[in-house]
Amino acid sequence: MVADIREDLLENRQQDVQKELSDLEAYEQAERDRIQSFIDSYEQKATTGSDMRIAIRNQKQRLGQLETRIHSRKANLRKREQVISLAPNIEAYCLTLPV
Repeated sequence: MVADIREDLLENRQQDVQKELSDLEAYEQAERDRIQSFIDSYEQKATTGSDMRIAIRNQKQRLGQLETRIHSRKANLRKREQVISLAPNIEAYCLTLPV
């Protein structure tokens, strides 16, 4: 019974982590698209003669920071998925004493 409970808990944890990973990937893609649209817009303004170098550089830095944060969060989620319970693996032991 203990092993069954442990397996259920492990399965639930893996499902939760996979859901969080998929949500994180969706957030990453949306945020990457948003920042890239700013960069594209600034580059287009730069072609018309505006000085957009600083704005473009700042957006590229934001993109790099996003990648760093996402990579760190994914690593933490994978670690959380691999955590093993320190509970004992005792399933059924019986001690009999003569009376």
